[in-house]
Amino acid sequence: MLDSFETAAGTTAGGKHRSGILQSNQDAVLVHRSPSLLTLTVSDGVSAAPRSHVASDQQVEWFTQLAHTHALTGEKFDDDVWHKFANEIANRIRTIASWSHLSLEEAVAQTWAATLGSVVIGPEFTHFTAFGDARFLINGELVTIEAANTENNQPACVAYLVVPSTLPAECLKFTVITRRTEEIMHAAVATDGLDYLIKAAGKRYPGTSEKIPGLSFMWESDKLYEPQGPDNWLTYLARDYRKPGNPLTGGKLIDDLAFAATRRKQTSEV
Repeated sequence: MLDSFETAAGTTAGGKHRSGILQSNQDAVLVHRSPSLLTLTVSDGVSAAPRSHVASDQQVEWFTQLAHTHALTGEKFDDDVWHKFANEIANRIRTIASWSHLSLEEAVAQTWAATLGSVVIGPEFTHFTAFGDARFLINGELVTIEAANTENNQPACVAYLVVPSTLPAECLKFTVITRRTEEIMHAAVATDGLDYLIKAAGKRYPGTSEKIPGLSFMWESDKLYEPQGPDNWLTYLARDYRKPGNPLTGGKLIDDLAFAATRRKQTSEV
């Protein structure tokens, strides 16, 4: 059944992150397929942490490894498993941070703050899970998961299991939505940079007369699922453009964006 899903994924730096930051793109994405599981995972490094690209890169790898290792056991994904995943990632952060000359609080503030979101597709059930905030598309429906301190715009991060934070305990865990896999025709996960893509729908790509499509592009576009489709699309969408004699036209993505999408493979009737 999992072979019936094709995938597309990519990430790019937004306009406000293309200068003045140690690593311009603080988002990361990883798609991995095994016989028993398909995972699409994104992570969004917190802007205030100058090295949070390290956290996002590591967390998509760690989560993917944990999910596929668990799938090999044949046991179900339940609340205990998500709790175990969060604690394991937190322990890895704690261990690596302890190697630094910085205090644990300083290491987290500079490097390890990042949100995490994933679509975990198994033969029977599909789980949409997020620690912090993430955007999901479930058969065309946009579902936003937010776990944050809205007073200071502090999103929940696994790293806040390592050091004290102002977030309530109910925010410091994976939020999970579960559907039967047979019901999933197409799905996606994205960082909060998707909000700028939603705002840009109907406007023109920089330097062209072509209009930016809505979110249905993620399951309707055949070009997106070509080998270079995601990179070409994101470059086209995010680039700054200057027409001779005119002011600079900014890219349509203000913030970084990482996304991973999947859909049932198109079949042609004979």
